Amino acid sequence: QSHVGYIQNKHGDLFIIHSNYINAEGVVIEKIEDSQVFSCYTKIYIAEISTNKTLMNKWLRNEPIEIVTR
Repeated sequence: QSHVGYIQNKHGDLFIIHSNYINAEGVVIEKIEDSQVFSCYTKIYIAEISTNKTLMNKWLRNEPIEIVTR
């Protein structure tokens, strides 16, 4: 299983912005605790995107990005 979304921290509340495939809703923003899709996953990988220059450069150059798990 895989799915990609963005997590937004807004005044201490966490939201997920993603394409909700349940009932073909399309792109939505919803509180994480209310998200049916988010609750389906047991493994979640989080990476800073907008402040991670190395990640942004690799993404723009279409270079492989290593995923490190602990």
